[in-house]
Amino acid sequence: MGLKGDPGESISSPEVTVSPVTQTVTQNQTATFNCSVRGSPKPKVTWSKVNGSLVAGNFVSDKNGALKIIKSTFSDSGDYMCIAVNVLGSDERIATLIVEGKKKEKKKKKKIS
Repeated sequence: MGLKGDPGESISSPEVTVSPVTQTVTQNQTATFNCSVRGSPKPKVTWSKVNGSLVAGNFVSDKNGALKIIKSTFSDSGDYMCIAVNVLGSDERIATLIVEGKKKEKKKKKKIS
């Protein structure tokens, strides 16, 4: 059983990967972004909305770095930033969410007269 700080464990600054980088969902669907982080000691991961704020109750962020935007609306469209921080520094990546309206099933063709 190793202890933290063993010679075999090198410390490293955070490295962030987000997936997907861009996601398109239909209104009221849940959008999920994953933020995987490397670094030692284990970085603290936080999500924020660029040029906006995450509305409490509309999103869930879990310990594995995933961000879920529940029942997405047009106002949820935008860029979301995953930030990882440890004692050696920080890294961040941006993911983009596009929320579309529900598509109408039948489109009426206009008659050209």
